[in-house]
Amino acid sequence: MRRKTVLTFVFIVILLVISIGVYRYLKNIKEEIIVDRTASFSEIDEVVKRELLKAGVRDSDIVKMVHEEKENNSIIWIQLTKEVLVGDGVLFEDWESELRTSLEWINAEVYRTIIDRKQDSITLEIGKDGLVMEIVTLRHRPSGLYKVAIILDDLGYNKDAVMKYLELNIPLTYAILPHTVHSDYLARMLKRLGHDTLLHLPCEPMGYPGVNPGPGAILISMKPSQIRSTILHGLSTVPGVLGVNNHQGSRAMSDSKIVGYMLNTIKSKKLFFVDSRTSPDSRGYDIAKELGMKTAVNNIFLDNEDRYEYVASQMERLRVYVKKYGKAVAIGHVTRKATLEVLADYKPKFKSDGIEFVYISELLDQ
Repeated sequence: MRRKTVLTFVFIVILLVISIGVYRYLKNIKEEIIVDRTASFSEIDEVVKRELLKAGVRDSDIVKMVHEEKENNSIIWIQLTKEVLVGDGVLFEDWESELRTSLEWINAEVYRTIIDRKQDSITLEIGKDGLVMEIVTLRHRPSGLYKVAIILDDLGYNKDAVMKYLELNIPLTYAILPHTVHSDYLARMLKRLGHDTLLHLPCEPMGYPGVNPGPGAILISMKPSQIRSTILHGLSTVPGVLGVNNHQGSRAMSDSKIVGYMLNTIKSKKLFFVDSRTSPDSRGYDIAKELGMKTAVNNIFLDNEDRYEYVASQMERLRVYVKKYGKAVAIGHVTRKATLEVLADYKPKFKSDGIEFVYISELLDQ
């Protein structure tokens, strides 16, 4: 019996040793058959970079770049999706031909070409050994300079803050709250200096009345006649404005009827409307278009946080946006210290990128 037990134990040990050996063997086989094609991707990317450099592309012209790790049938590689802006002098077909020639030196090729005349772009899928390793899109820069209109909200309570922005010598648009201690003074002074000014019209936010938009606000409980009289009274406190944008208003601006009453009054005074877009459900821009008004919509809030790093990151987003679409509208707040500092630092950076600061009246949609 004891001999049988010993044999059984020996048999189990042998099985265990064999199993460990088989596991290690199979693991080694698996490791041996994994093929890493990352080096091929690097070669292709170097060629693409070289050809883009010849076309005058700088780092600031890259509007999108996404790396992805790919694996298929024990092959791993990197796939890069890149979108860049090029000048009008770059002919897509010629650039593709030169790229194909350069890729031949590393045994790579263009697998697929998509030319989109409507978007004025060309997309190339580039790879090696049947693997797509880079997808690059070239798009012509919009004609003329890139244009950015920055609106500074919440003027009316502090004169000194406005003076510091004026020292930047940038064509900024100033949105003035009604019924504030300096509303009238700032409106007249800024108009005399030639700046675009707006009535920064308070509108009911989510959370009202716990969240107070301030005096002269449009509330969803108001009748059309009350909305009209509120807007006209507000306009009387900020003389000479060219248009209106909303202050807060996440609730009111989502109500099509309320927005319609507001815009009809604004239209009757021959003013334009800028949708601050404080909510993704805001109806201001769309209804203004329906009414045949000149209008614009905010694309980026610059300073939801009053920190230099945050505002700078938003300015980078703005730079990328305007270089992709040719124009952009951004909103900052005159009360934020970081916004003033970042604008001062980005003034020369935008100039070197061909981005021009303009008044909002130059970027209105008809």
